[in-house]
Amino acid sequence: MEINVIRCILILLVILIHLTSFKECYPDLQNAVLAFVVPLFLFITGYLFNVNKTWKQYAVYLRSLLIMYVIFEIAYIMLSYLFQVKDGINELSVYMILDKLILNPIGPYWYLHTMIICGSIYYTVHRV
Repeated sequence: MEINVIRCILILLVILIHLTSFKECYPDLQNAVLAFVVPLFLFITGYLFNVNKTWKQYAVYLRSLLIMYVIFEIAYIMLSYLFQVKDGINELSVYMILDKLILNPIGPYWYLHTMIICGSIYYTVHRV
């Protein structure tokens, strides 16, 4: 089976768990699946990460990830404040936005945050 097919299956499992009422009906099953799926997905993504780039090529790649992450995370923060979603925020301030962008991402964009941090560490260690 191709590695991208496995990644697709893992993504679909995560989406399925988040779209259904799995958490309320089967919290233990959800935790078990997420404990397996998310680390495996991150491992496969890290395996496919291309460290054979120049600093300039990596900077362009990183910039594109950062732009996407900042735009989507700020939009989610704003919507979370306006519509009071589950696990959302109660106050809107510069401190809160920076906290969510840098330290504690909320919503579905935590993956980009994790990929930026882990990818940067992996690339730097490989280059050094």
